[in-house]
Amino acid sequence: MCSSDLADSSKRQGLSLDEQRRLIKDNAQQLTNRLDGNARLFLSTAADVLRGFRSVDGRKTILLFSEGFYGDNVTSELRGLAAAAAEIYGVVYAFDLNTRLDTTGAEPVGNDVSSEISSRTATVGSVATDTGGQLVPDALSHLDDALGRVAAPSGDYYVIGFEPSADALSDRTGY
Repeated sequence: MCSSDLADSSKRQGLSLDEQRRLIKDNAQQLTNRLDGNARLFLSTAADVLRGFRSVDGRKTILLFSEGFYGDNVTSELRGLAAAAAEIYGVVYAFDLNTRLDTTGAEPVGNDVSSEISSRTATVGSVATDTGGQLVPDALSHLDDALGRVAAPSGDYYVIGFEPSADALSDRTGY
């Protein structure tokens, strides 16, 4: 939204330009806080789930499919996940699910998007490295090969998880 669009919108809603900007900033901050909270919840829940495997002997291979996290906001939770994996003798393989190709036919993805993806995936990559695993960048473009490389040397346990949609949670019989 450009300044003239913002000014036109402000006039229609009876808000000054400064009030409109403050409202947008507040909404953006609320969204950021909610998404950071979701990331923290996921990471702490994943750590708790991993700790549940303490009684299972042997090395565990953990597959983490993610678009990454904003590390500054979830540093302690990332450390907690790495610690939980280490406690159970687990090795994390992080699969980067970011889409690097623009399939809408719009302009090519710029350098800002690439650095954004790199920054977010570095967080899950550090968990993988800390546990002796590895980050699989751009996993969507070669998922079969990536999974094959992880599975080949390992005959351990596999746990696959996902977050169901709200519709699936509300209607368990249809799920």
